[in-house]
Amino acid sequence: MWYPRKLARTNSLAVLSRCFAIVFLSIAAQTIAIGHCLSADATNSGWYLVDLRDARIEKEHRLTTGNNWQTIYTTTVDVRKNDVLRVRGQVEVTNDFRFPLIGAMRIVSNGKVASPIISQNCTSSFSGHHMPLWCDASVKIESEGFVQVGVQYRAEFSNTTARIKLERGYGHLVVEHYRHFKSLDSAKQAEARGLVQWKTDSIVDSKVYGGTFQKRALAYKLQMNSLAGDIVRLTGQSTAGWIEGEVEMHGQTILINNRVTASPWSTENAARSSQYVPLATDGLHRVNYAGAYHYAVSMHGVRDDEKRPIIAACGHVTAHQFRRLDASDSPMWRMVSTPRIVAPNQISVQTNTGFQSISEHKLQLDKDDVVRVTGMIEVQYPDSYTGGEGIFCKAVSRVLDSDGNVVARSPYWPKYVTRYLKNLPLRTEQTIQAAKAGEYTVQLQLLANREAVATDVPIGKEGSQLIVEHFSLTKPSVKATSATSQ
Repeated sequence: MWYPRKLARTNSLAVLSRCFAIVFLSIAAQTIAIGHCLSADATNSGWYLVDLRDARIEKEHRLTTGNNWQTIYTTTVDVRKNDVLRVRGQVEVTNDFRFPLIGAMRIVSNGKVASPIISQNCTSSFSGHHMPLWCDASVKIESEGFVQVGVQYRAEFSNTTARIKLERGYGHLVVEHYRHFKSLDSAKQAEARGLVQWKTDSIVDSKVYGGTFQKRALAYKLQMNSLAGDIVRLTGQSTAGWIEGEVEMHGQTILINNRVTASPWSTENAARSSQYVPLATDGLHRVNYAGAYHYAVSMHGVRDDEKRPIIAACGHVTAHQFRRLDASDSPMWRMVSTPRIVAPNQISVQTNTGFQSISEHKLQLDKDDVVRVTGMIEVQYPDSYTGGEGIFCKAVSRVLDSDGNVVARSPYWPKYVTRYLKNLPLRTEQTIQAAKAGEYTVQLQLLANREAVATDVPIGKEGSQLIVEHFSLTKPSVKATSATSQ
């Protein structure tokens, strides 16, 4: 099974040349698949990384509430037909008022919505006055030109208009720009990059985190050897628990060598109503000097003690290392498909029935193919439920082999959806490597529990999706490095 390992392993990678067909089955009403059949004489054709952008704001920003979308982060990309833009955004707002802020975010490409709309209420009285949201998109370019990619946010109060704070350093927009090349030589001539190795650690290294940044806990960590010029794409998650009688902030970032922040900050208060606070962050490391680098998810609070609980099996740090193809003779992975599966409208999950699949995707993998899976499920507090208590929700993605065995699962994303939050986005991500060739199924699943109460929990029609990025090795194969942590 592909569970993370603490010890890195090195594989001898051999991949057969064959016709590559992408076959998928989805219970979704809409599926957008990007992929081609690769013939034997074009075995190295695929999408290679040509650019990586990280757009941020340089000073504190104020948003005026109202029923209108405002662009927070933006970047312009020079594209060609069939390029793929893998986009991720984060926005965090601060609500200093006593009434709920209705927040929503989305990703746009040349003004067109390219992602689900992610939404949640930020209520200072019940769930803490910091609220981060995350959003993902996979955009296939239809024509050559310039594309403006942006993260937009809409903030509303039900009974007033105000200006809310968006702090510097608490969000950004990252664009991974992939271009399709028919051969490895043409990709090298364009100075494109391949995925040369990846590592992940999902075993928590501490049970608690400290009440100040100086007393931070490095919850998940890994080491990666890099060459000058490499770009390391970093993602991380950690989950804090609530302590009876107290409200405490959970702050997270990704650190390089325990000193430099590679990602924005992400913060939210752990309150009784929510019980758990899962946070996500992501960033880049552009390597200037060859060497070994340490990456870690850092957790801290604001109270001067060290007893804040870290929830196990609900976090990770993952690094994907991209290198110019002309900088190494080692085989590298290139992307061969990136389908986006959108959850169907008007579905729900009944409480206390275990994990239920929201979306599925089938694909054929060769031995040592790499798959990066990102899922989002937005649950809604049911209008029909009059009890008033929160409903515990937990999301996960799983990978099954052709025999139905679960060979990998993501860290869990747990939290209570409450009538104050109204909507609750649940985000999952994982990277796996196929141990053998065959057909695999990726599932995005949700569990909803409320003791002694049977009710249906609606799934938001705009806030749920599954993105599956499939990478295959270039040929001829010699030796490349991959690692997981367990």
